Formats: sequence, C-alpha cells, structure tokens
Amino acid sequence: VVGKGVGIIANLTNNDPGCVDRLIEKNLAPDFIQTLDNFQYEKQIQLNGCQVLRRLYLRAREQASHGPRVVILGRNLSEVWTFKGLERILCDMRLFGDDATIQNECLTLLANLGELLYNNGMAGDVFSILEVVMRRHASRANILEKGVKIIARLGPSFLQHEHRGVYNIVQAMAKHRSNVELQRVGTRAIVALSKDEKALFCCKSGGGVGVTMAAMQGHSRDEQVLREGSRALEKLCPRALDKLIQTCGDLASVLPPLNWHEYSQGSQWEPILHDSEWDPQLLKNFRADLVSNQRHWGSSSVAEEEDEEESPADIEKLAGGGGLATAKGYRRFGFRENFDAADIQWATNLLAKGRSEARERDIRVLKEQGCQADGLRAPGPTGEQLKRLCDVLREGLNQHYGAQDGELLTTIVGHFCWCSPAWAKEVMKYQGPQVF
Repeated sequence: VVGKGVGIIANLTNNDPGCVDRLIEKNLAPDFIQTLDNFQYEKQIQLNGCQVLRRLYLRAREQASHGPRVVILGRNLSEVWTFKGLERILCDMRLFGDDATIQNECLTLLANLGELLYNNGMAGDVFSILEVVMRRHASRANILEKGVKIIARLGPSFLQHEHRGVYNIVQAMAKHRSNVELQRVGTRAIVALSKDEKALFCCKSGGGVGVTMAAMQGHSRDEQVLREGSRALEKLCPRALDKLIQTCGDLASVLPPLNWHEYSQGSQWEPILHDSEWDPQLLKNFRADLVSNQRHWGSSSVAEEEDEEESPADIEKLAGGGGLATAKGYRRFGFRENFDAADIQWATNLLAKGRSEARERDIRVLKEQGCQADGLRAPGPTGEQLKRLCDVLREGLNQHYGAQDGELLTTIVGHFCWCSPAWAKEVMKYQGPQVF
C-alpha cells in the first residue's frame, strides 16, 4: 500500500508541478520523510521517494524568501526537516550504491544545494559518499557530471581542506574526453574553484592545466569549452597563456578539429584488429618486443628491472594468436594514442582527412595573385608560429617558467605534432625535442 501511494505521489509531482506546491502548502514533507525512513530497504519506494524529494527541494529553493541558502520544505516547518530529508538522501546513496538511477536522482538534488551543504557542515559527509559513487560509476558520464557540479558548488573554501576534489574532477574529465557536456562542466568547475589562493594551488598541482587543454583540443569547435577553458588557463598559467596568445592569436584559429568515433568490434576498425590482416613477421616482432620489454606505466626504469618476470602463462597469453584481435588486448598492447586511451571513443584528426590537393592548388594560385588564402584551410598553426612556440619554450628555460607554464606550452606543441607529421617535422626542424 505504501509503495503504491509513494508511486502515485511521484507520478503526480512529475506531471503536475502544482502538486509540489500543495505538498509545501500543507506541510506534508515530514510525513513523507518518515514514511521513507520506515521502508528504507525497499528500493522502488526509495527511488520514487528520491524523485519526490528532488522536486520538493528544488521548488522550495525557488520559493525561498531568504535566498537559496535557506530552504524550508513548508511554510510553518522547522529547518530541521530540511536536514532530515537530506540525511534520507545520503542514506539512500549509501544503501543503494550500485543503483545508477537512484544515484542520479540524489546527485541531481545535491548539485543544486551545494552552498547549503557547506554552510551547514554537511560538506564532508557528502564528499566522502560522492567520492565512492564517482569511483563506482566511473563509466557513467551523467553521474560524473553531477559529481563535478557538487564539488564546484561546495566552493574553494571546502577545497582548502579536501584536496582530493580536484583529483576527482581531473579523472572524470580524462575518462570521458569525448563527452562535451562533461568537459563544459569540468572547465567551469576549475574556474569556480580557482578563486581562492589555496584552492588555486590545488588546481595547479592536481593536473588542471593538462585536462583543460585536453578539453579544448578535443572540442575546439565548442564555444563554451573554449571560453571556460581560456578563463581557467588565465588563473592557472597566465604567463604562458599570454605568450601563447601573442604567438598564435585566438586559440580557436589554431586548434585543429577532431572527430570522435565509437570503439567497438562492429565498427569500421574491425578489419585491422584481426591478425590475418597484418604482416606475419611484423606481428611476430611486435609480440616478441612486448614480451621482452614489458612496460609498467608510472614506474621508473630502475623499478622495471626489479619487477618480477612474467609467468609462463602470461607470456603465452600475450603471445597468443588473438592478442590484437580483442578490444582489451588492442587497448593494452596496441597503437591507440594516449589522448583518448581511457575513453570509450577515440579521436581522429579531421585535418588529415579534409586535405584536398585541388584546394591546395587553388590556395597556391590565390597566393601568387596576392590573396590571403590560408583561411581556406582547416584551423592549424603556421610554420612561423611553430618556430615561435619553440623559441618561447627555450626562453622559458632561461627565465625559469613555472611547471604549469611549461605544461601548457608542451601540451599545445605536442598536440600539433600528434595532429600532423608535417608539423612534427617543423618542430624537429626548430629543435623542439631538445627543448623538451
């Protein structure tokens, strides 16, 4: 009976916003919260209850007469019931950690109450639960997106004491580089958290520069990502950004466009995954090199020498005929770029695909006639800009640029090299590797 009643209320509040107003006017929130407390292990009741509470809190926040930081669930109710409802939400997140639907409902509510949580001493509990949820549901971009919003709205003051917040943002953005909405939220969060000096230091040392540049490189045609990314870089590495703008001008004019493809066995890449499509001697040499030179990412060369040798079973499995024919093996031992190694999709450079010899001939003819025809090509740096970037890097060594300044400059130059072999040769010509 209770389950049906809660389900009816959930349907009514979903289809008729006036029902939410009636719940507030009649002060029915305490009875509803107590009902959920009595049946806390019933998943469907708790799911419908979380949906109703989310709508109730959001509507009460809109009607708050003292600002969004003071949310009252009824006209004559004590603020105690506001926190009892939040405790119910946090309890559901603990009890049903594997249920993505319940987590999404709860996070949607908490993402709109960040300041309320921090001002009333609930930020620590929320973050400890949030960290577990984001790790458990790392493959779900919608959950990570709301988690990043919550961390941002807890504010830079909270980040002074809890430095792991930046790490969670960076990891979420890195694992879903193809998701433009998550990149927008992530770059905006870095800007919001960089308002305080101590929080800014956490963002700098936590990988904020690299992940911001990766977002801008992966979505160079998205205006919001470019705008928020530029604002973040102004906070994180202003000196290098100033040099970069002086050299290249608007970043949107030099970042080559990328396209994202789903990686699956049924995609257009399937033929290259089968061993039969490769030269046998090439595969033999490749597998032998993998077996003899195992690399453990993140460890030093000395540590690699001290590691235990692979077991015979592991070597046999590695050298087996199906190593490259599986998605897992291809990701681990194949040729995928590090740029999108953690994402379910992989990036391809549209510059190489979009190159047309006929267009290049037209550009040469127009230049001979004195026209500025470089704009007909896809966005990308010129040879002079690459030379200047290498010179800026060299100047940075002499002028003792900070680590974040060097991170920005090397990231942008490395991205140009990844996009085009011709640009990579230009960088080598101007002694870029020696500067690196």
